[in-house]
Amino acid sequence: MDPAAAITADQHLDADARWLQDHGAPGTLDQLRVAAAAARLAHQPLHTLLPRHTGTGAAADWAGADAAGAGMADTGAGTGPTSDGSAVGADRPDRADGADGTASTHRSPAPGAGWPAAPGGLGGSVNLTMPAGTWLGRCDNPGQADRYGTLDAGTCRDLADALATAGPSARWCITFVDPDGRAVAHGCARAGPGPPGGDRAAWLASVTITPVETGTCAHRRESAGYRPSSALRHIVKIRSPRCGFPGCRRSAERCDDDHTVPHHKGGKTCECNLYPLCRRHHRAKQAQGWHLAQPEPGVLVWTLPCGRTITTRPEPYPV
Repeated sequence: MDPAAAITADQHLDADARWLQDHGAPGTLDQLRVAAAAARLAHQPLHTLLPRHTGTGAAADWAGADAAGAGMADTGAGTGPTSDGSAVGADRPDRADGADGTASTHRSPAPGAGWPAAPGGLGGSVNLTMPAGTWLGRCDNPGQADRYGTLDAGTCRDLADALATAGPSARWCITFVDPDGRAVAHGCARAGPGPPGGDRAAWLASVTITPVETGTCAHRRESAGYRPSSALRHIVKIRSPRCGFPGCRRSAERCDDDHTVPHHKGGKTCECNLYPLCRRHHRAKQAQGWHLAQPEPGVLVWTLPCGRTITTRPEPYPV
């Protein structure tokens, strides 16, 4: 499928699933996405998937949801490494269920082709990861779109341009990585680089960068209570872009913010004690016979009921 069509369709499925979830439909977001896709393909009104006991209060929303895919919100760009050790993009660190995409070998469409035009265009969560050299037009290294897969340089630039015109809801970030692709520093911008053709290099230089905790944690972003701040949640998902269970590919944006040492047992709400875990493996960690430790920020040591230990580290960004 054309990347523009695939990402836009994915956003609409997310919106449909969230509308169903908000109106009482049972199931996880993944299950509701499947139900919504089946309903759309069968030309079945979306509201027929709601439980029979749902009151008429939702009736006013049905027509709009069925006509427009329940709407879009919160456009964002992704976060990832650059050819010189940094990255551009943005992130949306919420929601706990979802599925990752697979790699694609599609060639780029013509510049700007395929992407919905602002202001009624891209919405939902678009997590674009692309090298800064590609974004600046200095190289043609590929990038990635979360839940879609690999995108060639031209498609990445087209999507970035579409997001640049999406308005203030887009979030733009830079992540520096080490030679192994591990995130070591990160910064977010209050405003994007502006429309295509602006001075992107000057914008990159204006973003404030702060370290990602490694080794001995300095607790710079620690939250006092149980719930992490939005900045803390964001940096943890940048550092650890997938579920921390060995082999799990669930995107961190679709995971729970797990306290490795439970908060009620003295665990800190900090980079050194938080890690994204999908709901299934969050529950597995809490089951009898399982044990999880985080000896340093971003390093998990799983002890299985059989006694075997497995150490996992954040998946590296491509470099």
